[in-house]
Amino acid sequence: AYHAGFNSSLFYNQIDTLVTGIKKANPNASIILTTPPDSFRKSKKGRIKNKDMKNASIIIVDYCLQHNLSFWNFYEIMGGFGSIAKWYAVGLASKDKVHFSGKGYLIQGDLFYKALMNGYQKYLKTKN
Repeated sequence: AYHAGFNSSLFYNQIDTLVTGIKKANPNASIILTTPPDSFRKSKKGRIKNKDMKNASIIIVDYCLQHNLSFWNFYEIMGGFGSIAKWYAVGLASKDKVHFSGKGYLIQGDLFYKALMNGYQKYLKTKN
């Protein structure tokens, strides 16, 4: 989804191949998929907002819902379409508006950790 020519069907099949392979290798494995962050992409006009990241995120979330898998929707958490420009404006993304700054990656990791631990705490409450 970072490059032009994103193919939704191929992407869905690649996710399914990955998940199927993991489950075949370890049927008891817990799987969490994460959506990609918003980003820009190179074009003949320069860097433009990447609409395919939204499509990729929707496909990942839909796949997880259809297959009863956990997911972390970072695309929406960071602000959705066009949000990478806001992250860049406050020093959380690099100039290419694809990668994060060190501080941006720390925030991403912290948000994921908190979401994971929050989900785990909810699980423990339902288990008892």
